[in-house]
Amino acid sequence: MREPPPRVEEWTGLYGPVFVEERDLQRLWSLVAARQGPFVTRSGRRLQVLDPGQWNHGRGPDFRDAILEVEGERRHGDVELHLAERDWIRHGHEGDPAFARVGLHVVLFPDAAAAGENRPYPPETLEWLPYLGGDVEGLLEEAGLRSLLADDLPPALAALEGYRAEDRQRWMVAAAGERWERKVALVRRRLADAEWTTVAHQLLLETLGLKRNRALMHRVALRFPLQQWRAEPDETAEAAWRWGGEEWTLSGVRPANHPRRRLQDYAAWIRAHPQPWPLDPREGVGPPAGGMAGIVGGSALLKRRPPRVAARRRELELGSAEKTARARFHPAVGGTRFHTWMTDGWLPLLAAAGFHEGAEAWFLWWPGDAPATWPDLARRLELTGPGRPLCNGWFQALLRASEPDYRLPPESSPA
Repeated sequence: MREPPPRVEEWTGLYGPVFVEERDLQRLWSLVAARQGPFVTRSGRRLQVLDPGQWNHGRGPDFRDAILEVEGERRHGDVELHLAERDWIRHGHEGDPAFARVGLHVVLFPDAAAAGENRPYPPETLEWLPYLGGDVEGLLEEAGLRSLLADDLPPALAALEGYRAEDRQRWMVAAAGERWERKVALVRRRLADAEWTTVAHQLLLETLGLKRNRALMHRVALRFPLQQWRAEPDETAEAAWRWGGEEWTLSGVRPANHPRRRLQDYAAWIRAHPQPWPLDPREGVGPPAGGMAGIVGGSALLKRRPPRVAARRRELELGSAEKTARARFHPAVGGTRFHTWMTDGWLPLLAAAGFHEGAEAWFLWWPGDAPATWPDLARRLELTGPGRPLCNGWFQALLRASEPDYRLPPESSPA
């Protein structure tokens, strides 16, 4: 039987629309299913995933030989994942002997009619979306990053190796520009519902949550508004920690990144900078005012030649700006997480709020949390070299090229 074409679904996530293919769903299952749980299935049974199974890239169930624990009973079987529950029937799995060992059907979007049908569905159905929380974007980005480290690179990224270096770099600048415009647009959407100081408060707490606790930190920011932190920073930090309770993810978290420690650091920062939020972006936290004339917006960035990163950083005095910003945000955030905050939060916020139009500074900024193998991948694609160190723009471009909907320009052809 011919496999159906990949489906794409959209829903509203923490930062706006999220687009996902079934392959993304499979990648997420392989990454996080065993770390989550316990779950409760449609039938009301307690489910723990001991082993998500072997990812099957061919015909048949998505994962084979999974190990599941249902109400304390260990079961071995296959797992099939779908965006919509009725895809089990649409894809012709009903009555297909290849799917006879499927013991768990994992769906993002349940179907009330399908649940009541007298059809041979798998014995257990897991409605997975509630367990992913509001941070599907973060999980998808982690999945995309993992794919960049795999031997089989995403098709578009692997295809780039066949092009001339100058064309490859130009297209990757455009890919980074798409990420910039998306980030600014999502922050602008949040600004439509709240003042910029409130959005800044939310963004920084989310950054402090890292990928495992970002969604919960977002809820903390809503539950404990900025005014409360200003009035009683230490008491609020402790109350926020207790409020999160057992929802905090602590496994695999280093002591310095423990959410309670992060909340305490945020409280210390609030004490040191009580007004406003606690600092004003017009004081120069970001690219120096004298260098702003050379910093272009997102649309103009797409038309520029790939920058000479080291030279352009010197021209814009970004080294000085980095030291100023790092000192001003201490002790709330430091290390590479500081750069993640600047590129995912602060610089897009400045642009969305109309303080700066800083796409070029964002591109040239130092990359945030990145795997140790990242520089090798950038060199392999000739994005970096003498005078062209790894920067946030190349980091963002690689992530964009790993996304399922990324396509090379139609006029492109290999060298």
